[in-house]
Amino acid sequence: MVQVFLILTKFMVAGIFSMVSIIFLISTIIKWKKKNSFRLSFGLFMAFGLFALLTFNIDLTSAEFTTREDSIGAFKDNFGFEPPETVENIKHKNFALYDASAHWMSFTYDSIVFEKIRLQDQPLSIADPNTNEHSQIINEFSRENPNAPEWWISPTSITGTIYYKKDFLNHTFSEYYLYRSGDMIHLMVHYFD
Repeated sequence: MVQVFLILTKFMVAGIFSMVSIIFLISTIIKWKKKNSFRLSFGLFMAFGLFALLTFNIDLTSAEFTTREDSIGAFKDNFGFEPPETVENIKHKNFALYDASAHWMSFTYDSIVFEKIRLQDQPLSIADPNTNEHSQIINEFSRENPNAPEWWISPTSITGTIYYKKDFLNHTFSEYYLYRSGDMIHLMVHYFD
């Protein structure tokens, strides 16, 4: 509920900045022959327009971390153990909106760590390349997701085995995907009620 209030407040503030900017734009057009008044009106138009744009771009629904130090806690929360030093790179992003939540994580591939996660997170279904399940998962990921982080790499037809499970959390719907792409492991979990 607090999140909805914050989002509504954000749009209200951005709307006010936009309206004030439009008022100064009209003032700028009216005063374009008077140099001092024109400059002041134009400056205020640009300032409030910039404030409106910045306010619209504030993301109140997610948190993203791209350093190993900031992501160790999330790694431990997801897998139940701290990452060894061989997992040099960890990134994660959490996104929540009302009753939906998504979590993305990428980290350096280590065969022992990957096997430990895979065995611990059982039961996992397996989608091998060139199977119907593999193609369906790739199709799901091919749809653009504006909330996914820029560093996220979705699985493609050349991605190897994808481990997944559905409806594993106490929510109306939940999905879990784990796969390797190059020298990184990718995890995506999302759910909603």
